[in-house]
Amino acid sequence: MSPITIQRVQHNHPSESLVDACANLFAMLMKDNTAPLSLCGGEASLIYYLARGMILACALDGEYYIALNEENDLAGFCLWMPPGKVIFSTEEQRLLGFDDFMARLPEVGKDYYRTTYFVEFPKFVAKCLGKTDWNDDFWWLHTLMVRPESQRQGVGRALLQPVREKAAQAVEPIALSTTSQQNASIYTSLGLHLLDSRIMPSPWGDWPLYVFALDPRSRD
Repeated sequence: MSPITIQRVQHNHPSESLVDACANLFAMLMKDNTAPLSLCGGEASLIYYLARGMILACALDGEYYIALNEENDLAGFCLWMPPGKVIFSTEEQRLLGFDDFMARLPEVGKDYYRTTYFVEFPKFVAKCLGKTDWNDDFWWLHTLMVRPESQRQGVGRALLQPVREKAAQAVEPIALSTTSQQNASIYTSLGLHLLDSRIMPSPWGDWPLYVFALDPRSRD
């Protein structure tokens, strides 16, 4: 494995070039995934703007980590919201990019959020976590992205480690979802436990949803 440095991007201070690099990485890795395409109303060009909104919201109220290789180039990144915080739940978060994304979204995409995603996704996650509705008493991993040439080198594990350690110390649960079988296998190999899965309906093609959690006492 080549040397990797993990850095936390400081609160509300990501550079434009870093945000752009991470959003482009997200868009490149997710361009063939039906889930983000569905969340973008079938418009693949909007995946970049969805990613920007997520990155800036998590930089403001969550935790944003990057992995740099020995040439100081971006190898990957991850985005978290801690207990007590929910992404896009405040006007301040939404103004950083999500409102712009939603303004670009075609009406059929907005309908998908209103009638399907905002209804079915939180309900299913709550069921998986043994709750009656979505709440914010856990760390939620919004995304973990690693460049293809840096995959299978421990970058994903290294990116997760800072929050895994915080959660273990505070005895706080970690949860996440993924939308591909390949990623589901990766999270299993990283020690997370699959709680349940289902198929999410979409006009652009149904997509799988896997929900994982981690015992807060586990560090491996």
